[in-house]
Amino acid sequence: MANNKVKLIASLLGRYLPLPGGPAKA
Repeated sequence: MANNKVKLIASLLGRYLPLPGGPAKA
């Protein structure tokens, strides 16, 4: 499911970019 992929990507982004605003700096 696409939702699962989004969750996985969000988790990876949170690991590489542990920012309070999420991947906003990316």
